[in-house]
Amino acid sequence: MRVPTHGRAGPAWAVLAALGWMGCSSLTGPPPPDIVLLVIDTLRADHVGVYGAARPTSPAIDAFATQSVRFERAYAPAPWTLPSTATILTGMAPSAHGAVRVGQKLSPAALTLPERLQEEGYATVALSANPFVSRTWGLAQGFDHFEQPLRTPADRNAAEALVRRGLELIDTDCARPCFLYLHFIDPHDPYTPHAEHAFDPGPTGRLKGGEEIGVLRTLDPDLQADELDFIVASYDEEIAATDAAVGRLLSGLYDRGRRSDAVLALTADHGEEFMGRGWLGHTRTLYEELLRVPLMVSAPGLAAEVRAEPVALQQLAPTLAALAGLPTGDEPRLPLGVAKVTDAVVFSEVDFVPINESERLKTAKKQAVVQGSWKLIRDGLGGGPELYNLAADPGEQLNLARVEPERLATLGAVLDQAAQAGGAEPLPRVETQMSDAEQEQLRHLGYIE
Repeated sequence: MRVPTHGRAGPAWAVLAALGWMGCSSLTGPPPPDIVLLVIDTLRADHVGVYGAARPTSPAIDAFATQSVRFERAYAPAPWTLPSTATILTGMAPSAHGAVRVGQKLSPAALTLPERLQEEGYATVALSANPFVSRTWGLAQGFDHFEQPLRTPADRNAAEALVRRGLELIDTDCARPCFLYLHFIDPHDPYTPHAEHAFDPGPTGRLKGGEEIGVLRTLDPDLQADELDFIVASYDEEIAATDAAVGRLLSGLYDRGRRSDAVLALTADHGEEFMGRGWLGHTRTLYEELLRVPLMVSAPGLAAEVRAEPVALQQLAPTLAALAGLPTGDEPRLPLGVAKVTDAVVFSEVDFVPINESERLKTAKKQAVVQGSWKLIRDGLGGGPELYNLAADPGEQLNLARVEPERLATLGAVLDQAAQAGGAEPLPRVETQMSDAEQEQLRHLGYIE
């Protein structure tokens, strides 16, 4: 049995009613729009130009942002791909949909956005360059056409190939209305330099570029400053290469007459850590560098603006469903065209258990909540609470848990409530089996040692 997504009631949805997109009928309302969802793996917000990047990594995305509703403080539900992407596609919190560990897939009982759109007559097409976004992990549910060109060490610009194939499928498999989902992977490790987007003089020290994350982690204690700079520059070059491909996709949509009347959303599944806390990669923590992601949405008749309140990627699927004219009830939605939401609460979590635990790849079980400028992180494995004032301490360096007991208690209650709401009526955990090739792909990406 399919289950609906869960969540708190969102803000007023007057803008959608005014645009005729709430509960509209294909017999009486405007034709449903194409929907294009772009997810860029491992793209932390502060490495995108409009979010304050130090390098010119994203001119195409920046230009798109000026035409969109851009969310300055968008949070991923988890710090790695499987649970976060399952949330993007369902609107369910990780603890509700259950795809939270390596070896667990999205339950067939979950109702995905493409399934909802299928029922309304949409063609549904997906291309994924990440092995977690696949049939094995249940994330192909609801797609008429799903392709997964697995990334290998030889792939130097997967984004370009993804866009080229995506435009081909728009011409052949994407009759109106169409839902097109592209999941890019280039910014994910291994970080491959791109000479056409060079932000660094070149390889330095022991690094040549493109090293697997497992190799880099063995160097963690001894990484030199110039080596770390080279790693970050290579990451930024991967972003720039992806941005160029995104620009070509947007141009291709315009050329085909499929852009001006389409709904388009761009985001990321999580960010990345670069030794700021002694760790390279993701999966283990709930700090800003892993949870803060870009999020921008454009739609016909929707005025461009920048929203400052915290929002969650859990709100994206119901928002896109509503923009397609589907009823969404009390599912949480993004605030579009409404007054500032002053009491917004965002919940994130991680329940990561590696297949083979090691000194470098460890179990992590944490929860975090953001309300206003305050953030609380709770460690389910016995570590103490962490309380941060993000307005004064955006880098989360000063833990105020001991000096702000009242704030700690208040936010603790908020976290409890958010966790309870997010995990309401959880689906059964469903195990999955990986092929040898899939295990090798995950080892290449640092999820298995």
